Amino acid sequence: MCKAIDEMVKAGERRGMEQGETQLGLLISRLFADGRTNDVQKVATDERIRKEFYREYGIAE
Repeated sequence: MCKAIDEMVKAGERRGMEQGETQLGLLISRLFADGRTNDVQKVATDERIRKEFYREYGIAE
Protein backbone atom coordinates (compact mmCIF):
# COMPACT_ATOMS: atom_id res chain seq x y z
CA MET A 1 0.00 0.00 0.00
CA CYS A 2 2.77 2.47 0.88
CA LYS A 3 4.52 1.76 -2.41
CA ALA A 4 1.34 2.62 -4.32
CA ILE A 5 0.99 5.86 -2.39
CA ASP A 6 4.65 6.70 -2.99
CA GLU A 7 4.18 6.15 -6.73
CA MET A 8 1.09 8.41 -6.76
CA VAL A 9 3.02 11.14 -4.95
CA LYS A 10 5.94 10.84 -7.38
CA ALA A 11 3.57 11.00 -10.35
CA GLY A 12 1.97 14.14 -8.91
CA GLU A 13 5.37 15.73 -8.39
CA ARG A 14 6.33 14.97 -11.99
CA ARG A 15 3.11 16.55 -13.28
CA GLY A 16 3.75 19.60 -11.09
CA MET A 17 7.28 19.95 -12.42
CA GLU A 18 6.07 19.61 -16.01
CA GLN A 19 3.38 22.24 -15.42
CA GLY A 20 5.92 24.61 -13.86
CA GLU A 21 8.29 24.15 -16.79
CA THR A 22 5.47 24.83 -19.23
CA GLN A 23 4.49 28.00 -17.39
CA LEU A 24 8.07 29.26 -17.22
CA GLY A 25 8.56 28.52 -20.93
CA LEU A 26 5.40 30.44 -21.76
CA LEU A 27 6.51 33.39 -19.64
CA ILE A 28 9.95 33.47 -21.25
CA SER A 29 8.39 33.30 -24.73
CA ARG A 30 6.12 36.21 -23.93
CA LEU A 31 8.97 38.26 -22.49
CA PHE A 32 11.03 37.70 -25.66
CA ALA A 33 8.02 38.56 -27.84
CA ASP A 34 7.66 41.83 -25.94
CA GLY A 35 11.36 42.60 -26.28
CA ARG A 36 11.94 42.26 -22.55
CA THR A 37 15.08 40.18 -22.84
CA ASN A 38 16.65 41.71 -19.73
CA ASP A 39 13.76 40.39 -17.66
CA VAL A 40 14.38 36.78 -18.74
CA GLN A 41 17.40 36.48 -16.43
CA LYS A 42 15.38 37.98 -13.60
CA VAL A 43 12.55 35.46 -13.87
CA ALA A 44 15.04 32.61 -14.18
CA THR A 45 16.74 33.46 -10.90
CA ASP A 46 14.25 35.31 -8.69
CA GLU A 47 11.06 33.55 -7.59
CA ARG A 48 9.42 36.74 -6.31
CA ILE A 49 9.93 38.53 -9.62
CA ARG A 50 8.83 35.42 -11.54
CA LYS A 51 5.53 35.41 -9.62
CA GLU A 52 5.03 39.10 -10.39
CA PHE A 53 5.48 38.42 -14.10
CA TYR A 54 3.12 35.43 -13.94
CA ARG A 55 0.46 37.78 -12.55
CA GLU A 56 1.28 40.49 -15.09
CA TYR A 57 0.93 38.08 -18.00
CA GLY A 58 -2.03 36.21 -16.54
CA ILE A 59 -0.16 32.92 -16.31
CA ALA A 60 -1.44 30.70 -13.53
CA GLU A 61 1.08 29.39 -11.04
